Amino acid sequence: MVWLFIFALCGALVVLWLRMTALERALTRLEEAETARGSGPIEPLESAVPVTSMPRADAPPQRAEPFASPFAPTSEPTVSPEPLASVVAAEAEPETEARKRPAFALPRVDFEELFGRRLPIWAGGIALAVGGILLVRLAIENGMLTPPVRVAASFAFGLFMLAGAEAAFRFETRVADPRVRQALAGAGLATLYAAFYLAGSAYGLIGPALAFTGLAVVTAIALGLALRFGLPAAVLGMLGGFATPAMVASEDANLPVLSLYLALLTAGLAITGRRIGAAWLGFAALAGGFGWGAAILASATLDRTDAIAVGLYLALLGLLVPFLAGPVARWRWPRVAAAALASVQLAVLVALAGFAPLTWGLYLLLAGALAALAWREERLREGSAFAVATGVALLALWHGVDLLTAPPGWRFAIMATVLAAISCGVPLLSLVTRRARAIDLWQLALGGVAIGLVASLRFDPGAEPRVLLALGLVTLAALPGAGLALLWRADADGRRLWLPAAAAGAVLLLAGFAGLPPSAFPFVAATIAGGLVWIARERPASGTRAAAWMAATIAFATLFAMDPFGAELLPLIGARSVPASVLSTLRWLALALPFAGLAWIETRESWRRAAEALAALIGYGALAQIVPVDALVCTVAVAGAAVLWRSPVRGGAWGTLLLIAAGWALGPFAIWLEAVTPALWAEPPLAHALPPARDALLRIVPLTVLGALAAWRGRAHAFETRVMGGGALALAIVALHIVYYRALGPVDMAGWRASALLLRTGWELLLLMLGAGLIRYARHRDITRTGVAFAALALTHFAVFGIGIDNPLWRTQSVGPWPLVDGLLAAYATAFAAALLLGALASKRGLPLARPLRDAILMILIAAYALSELRHLFAGPVLTAAPLSQTEDLQRSLLGILLALGFLAWGWRSDTRSWRIGSLVLMLIAVGKVFLVDTAGLEGLLRIASFLALGFSLIGIGWVYSRLLRST
Repeated sequence: MVWLFIFALCGALVVLWLRMTALERALTRLEEAETARGSGPIEPLESAVPVTSMPRADAPPQRAEPFASPFAPTSEPTVSPEPLASVVAAEAEPETEARKRPAFALPRVDFEELFGRRLPIWAGGIALAVGGILLVRLAIENGMLTPPVRVAASFAFGLFMLAGAEAAFRFETRVADPRVRQALAGAGLATLYAAFYLAGSAYGLIGPALAFTGLAVVTAIALGLALRFGLPAAVLGMLGGFATPAMVASEDANLPVLSLYLALLTAGLAITGRRIGAAWLGFAALAGGFGWGAAILASATLDRTDAIAVGLYLALLGLLVPFLAGPVARWRWPRVAAAALASVQLAVLVALAGFAPLTWGLYLLLAGALAALAWREERLREGSAFAVATGVALLALWHGVDLLTAPPGWRFAIMATVLAAISCGVPLLSLVTRRARAIDLWQLALGGVAIGLVASLRFDPGAEPRVLLALGLVTLAALPGAGLALLWRADADGRRLWLPAAAAGAVLLLAGFAGLPPSAFPFVAATIAGGLVWIARERPASGTRAAAWMAATIAFATLFAMDPFGAELLPLIGARSVPASVLSTLRWLALALPFAGLAWIETRESWRRAAEALAALIGYGALAQIVPVDALVCTVAVAGAAVLWRSPVRGGAWGTLLLIAAGWALGPFAIWLEAVTPALWAEPPLAHALPPARDALLRIVPLTVLGALAAWRGRAHAFETRVMGGGALALAIVALHIVYYRALGPVDMAGWRASALLLRTGWELLLLMLGAGLIRYARHRDITRTGVAFAALALTHFAVFGIGIDNPLWRTQSVGPWPLVDGLLAAYATAFAAALLLGALASKRGLPLARPLRDAILMILIAAYALSELRHLFAGPVLTAAPLSQTEDLQRSLLGILLALGFLAWGWRSDTRSWRIGSLVLMLIAVGKVFLVDTAGLEGLLRIASFLALGFSLIGIGWVYSRLLRST
């Protein structure tokens, strides 16, 4: 502790040295300016003063300045106007030069000046003070001095030091250095503080009244000596005064006397610093006072009397001393910091004292006084707000640390009520007088909300009357509500309305939670949110909209606080654990209304869509409470269609309903996809593997209709429109496929072999008929495109399954008992009609490859059908039942040649080049087969006849082509 004291004194010496250096630099600049003017160096002022102006020897001494200088005059010099004007002009130039110097320039250090003339004097004063204190402590530890002797020696030494300071002041001309008296005065003050503390607190030689009087006298002496000897005396007195209790105390401290001593010391230093023009001294003393306050709270066990003394001491530091130290305008934030430190330490005292009413009263006294000061001086309102925040934290701690033996309800209510009045009183008065700042609104809002929240957590629903708590919270909500009413006319644009409005709504919500059953929470929250939405509508500022959004979100979150929430959530996914309830529907509708209001007033596009989406989602929850599951998706689709038809711009609403319907359709679609995917590797789906037709009709069809309407009416981009239209078409096909195969599909593989061809042909014919009907009777281009898609899907389905995967030529299935009048004819006729329809549409649109592509498809279909029917003639109803014979293989070659001739004849008659080219390709394939395959297995006359027939055929084809080419 001794070394700490020494280091503090050294720091004070450095500060004093810097200030002295600044004064000397100013004097040097004056001399340099005078030299630059050519008038030579400035003579000492004493030489410029006439002898008649010197003071008489018997004249009373004049009061010294805080920093005395050997060049300072003892009386006013007699100067002429001309030299005075020249001095003023000389001062202007050095100031200009000083402004040109860099701000970070360090002061010049003269080693001899510093270590030879200045520091030894201050070191001597410090050594005297420390030496005297250590001597007294050594004597105490060794038992050499009795308590009366110790106190007497302390008084004698202190008075001796003060006498020496006065002597140095009176004989200033001989001493020639003001620092001597300043050092002696500081040592004497520190010793006298220690003496009175020993006499009153440590040894009890004098009573508290006499100790108080003595300390007050020493404080008055310190004030007077600081005014007489300057700032160093006050600094040394401050350091010695704060260090004395720690350095010389040997018995248990008397906390009331110690608190009084520290309070007087701090206040005296604050007054002294202000009188001598060093306000920082008072705030430095405040730091020391709060440091002692923290030490007392950390180390002492406080009884009732001690708690009162320490509480008053902390209140004095937070309230009075900052005003004694300096003006508010310059020292605003140190004052706020002092109020904050006093609040924190007094709150710690309240907790250490077991939250006794007396300590609570001291804290509320501090908070109320800070509020009153904040009303008088608005720059100090941050300190009042901090005190209120600390009080709320203290209320929460009061409940949190005493869960088993909670404070009585009436006591808690009284403290909370007083704190609420302090928190909201000054802000309301500021609003009345229109002097409110932003911090006032925050204090009014957050103070009420925090106190209401702490009170709600304090009172147990089973042990306390919740109705009284609800009434109290409603009363508390009236405070920010009054602020809202006062701001309503003053704040026309609504930029500040949101804060008291949100606070009043939050406290009212807490009141509803306190006094109503959980099933009513959403109604209360929705009502409050609706009020905030109305405020946002009347005052459309960003803050009011944000408050309305927050309230609506909290209202939606109240569903989680309800007991039957789980039961009301299950209907949204098609389950129901309790009967349908109109009350549940009303609850969900109430929660949807604030979001509907936000969607109505919101000007930002993304936020408006979000409000629409939430309103639609919660509205769907309301429908799910009473609408049966089978009709729920249809109801959602109807609601989405209504929104689309009435207001297509509400994309958030109908888009959310579209997504909800898609969620319902996801299950049946996944089952269908799982069933039909194996068909791509020759594992056909059976009827029982597909979802029920009821699910397709009730879940997929509504989504299809809504998606188609969205693609038509929704004001979306082209890409989004195509996606929705394509999705609706795909879902329509899926639903139709489920219904078709559920009604006619086989249940086992035997049934599939018997009916696969007819079932597949019926599906393709159905798609073709739907497509042809839409193409024929549609008046809208998008519907026509849908018809084209159906027809193309029919042809694609036949190509993939009829010719590819499930072709009867290699997949076992029945084609019918009679050749040429069987399932093959219907299947290929359907594909042929689809190709003709698509070709005609493509040609109508002027596509260059439409005609050749159609002709190629038709020729492939004719050739595949002819081969299939030939196989039917030789194998019977199941084309894979009999092996391929040589005769049938020869018939295939002959059939190819005949088909090539037929294609050639049709191309010749219709003057179509694609058919002629097709005939050549087919003829080359047939001839190649004859030469490479068929003739390899023949012998004798049969082989010769085959070659003759092939030769005549080739000659005939050549002759026909030659005539054809000549005619063209």
